[in-house]
Amino acid sequence: MNPLQVLRDVINEYELSGEDILHRIKRKLVDDPLNFNQFKESMQKLDSTLSPLQIKSLFELLKNPETGTVEIPNLIENLTGEVCSVNFRKDMDKKISEFIAKNGNNAALRDNFEKHDIHHDGRISTE
Repeated sequence: MNPLQVLRDVINEYELSGEDILHRIKRKLVDDPLNFNQFKESMQKLDSTLSPLQIKSLFELLKNPETGTVEIPNLIENLTGEVCSVNFRKDMDKKISEFIAKNGNNAALRDNFEKHDIHHDGRISTE
């Protein structure tokens, strides 16, 4: 069976997102492209049942012919179908929301934002 399809099946079975995969292989979208050894290590973390021949086949399929490496956004896109981009605003919004939820006091924070949002358009001045 096609090793790419094998991985896609595993990803679908466990409902993994691109972020889940990155976490599992301990990589970030902004990391440098993967050479063969890095790719092999990452694929083994993702699915330990892949054979060396399957990993080599995957690498050949996904590598950039000019650089001989696999770019991480390309890997995630091929595994999940998700188009990956580095979205710092989304990441920051998520971190802020998690911080607020974890530390409570949502009502006081909301009241403070409403007080400073004088035009009622969801924006406050930083001055």
